[in-house]
Amino acid sequence: PGASLAVSKNGKLVYVKGLGKANTSTGELVTPSHRFRLASVSKTYTGVAILKLAQEGKLNIDSKVFGTGGVLGNDYGTGPYNANLSAITVKHLLHNTPGSWGASTGGDVIDQNPSYTYKQLFDWIINTRPNPKTPGTQYDYTNVGFNLLGRIIEKVSGKTYTAYIQEMLSTLNDASTDIAGKTELDKKSNEVKYYGQGNDVPYVYAMAFPRRDADGGLIATAKDLLKFVNAVDGFNTRPDILNSASITTLSTPSAVFASYACGLGIWSAENLWFNYGSLPGTRTGFMRHN
Repeated sequence: PGASLAVSKNGKLVYVKGLGKANTSTGELVTPSHRFRLASVSKTYTGVAILKLAQEGKLNIDSKVFGTGGVLGNDYGTGPYNANLSAITVKHLLHNTPGSWGASTGGDVIDQNPSYTYKQLFDWIINTRPNPKTPGTQYDYTNVGFNLLGRIIEKVSGKTYTAYIQEMLSTLNDASTDIAGKTELDKKSNEVKYYGQGNDVPYVYAMAFPRRDADGGLIATAKDLLKFVNAVDGFNTRPDILNSASITTLSTPSAVFASYACGLGIWSAENLWFNYGSLPGTRTGFMRHN
């Protein structure tokens, strides 16, 4: 029933508009100030946050995630870890190539056991889910991997995921980006009401929010999403929040899948960067053209 669109050219906002209804029962119309769930577009924010920490010397994306010397060490699960789990690096998580937790590599179980804390969730995943592929050998889209990146952001930064993202965006005059609530009663100010279609309807307000943060839990206005895209686009029209080396890393795909970099879709032939997100009642996306 409602949508929001923002367009920029050469780093300057040229069009922004709310369309349709934010709430069909009250007749409230969508304005540019309305916030929407970003769904998996959140992964781009997570990728940028990881690279910002690396740029600041607080993290090496080639570091192992688990085990002795790993970023998360032995925080989750019961050791000893198997060889594939022990070989996962931060970069593998960014590229969706950890060899685990995707549809064809053990199953994406991000919404299971919704009452679990992060500790309980990842203890359960590591102790019970297989790690069938050698990291770096297969692309398999995984929400679990990006949620783990959120835990890395928290451990390295000493802040909650949401607090670090908001700090990262603070120079952009972004006042809308926040974490999604689970139920309709939990929705934030100026956030639209969501309406699923068909089989989606029962799940609109049943997702495991706010536990699903770094993989798909952010909300924002279209205008503030666009500010963020302009701040990581690699162009010289506006200052970027990452340096050129970090932008290159952000936009460089893995060796096994040329269409996905670090939380960012890549269409090299068109010099196009993009990301899309989908949840029951929500569809979000951005494109950065040449």
